[in-house]
Amino acid sequence: MKKIIILLVFSLYITNIFAQNFSGGLFIGPAISWVSTDSRIIDRDKIKLGYTFGATADLRIFDNFDLALGLKFNNIGGSIKFLHGATGLKAEEITLPDTLPPGSAMNFNLDYIAVPIGFKGKTNEIGHTTYFLKGGATPMVNIKKKGDISTFSDLIIKDHVNTLNFAWHIGGGFEYALAGSTRLLVELIYTGGLMDFSKFKDKDKNDLIFANDERSKTGDPKTTINDISLKVGILF
Repeated sequence: MKKIIILLVFSLYITNIFAQNFSGGLFIGPAISWVSTDSRIIDRDKIKLGYTFGATADLRIFDNFDLALGLKFNNIGGSIKFLHGATGLKAEEITLPDTLPPGSAMNFNLDYIAVPIGFKGKTNEIGHTTYFLKGGATPMVNIKKKGDISTFSDLIIKDHVNTLNFAWHIGGGFEYALAGSTRLLVELIYTGGLMDFSKFKDKDKNDLIFANDERSKTGDPKTTINDISLKVGILF
């Protein structure tokens, strides 16, 4: 019985310490995203205006230094152009032409669930404001794979988008004290893709997507997705 009481007291103590060093809240905001590639036969085209929302949490490790965690929904994408045409593109709803002409575009409209994990350095409160910088890693899982191909709109393009993605992020912002422990959060974050989010391959592969052109013999081009998001939220 004595051991149980000691364990309960210790658990309450740890819970209290954790609560004192933990803060979290909700956010929402716009996001601008685009596709980058190292291919000589794909060119980046248009950006996409999307949005993000979710929850964020900070766990204090040292004074002015936190472990920053999050769970967010991202609507991002972008557009690419096939400089020499493409073949083998697929969609769920329709049968696409065998070959698309040079200059054909593909627009991505993608939804991800992301779990950013990183570290956050904060200043002491200046007036009512605390400034911070943060950075870390962002694993992501795709939950919607839609896009436009040439003149065909709102297609399911799951054959051309990977489910898992991974990125890094860096940014900063400020927290403004409102009342008690409630604070206004304003944060600007850049997220850069590290993994190839697409399933594009060259014309020597079984599921080639590039037109029959000597310049397409460049291996598997890497296409990454990047975004800048502005988050506004409330912390408790």
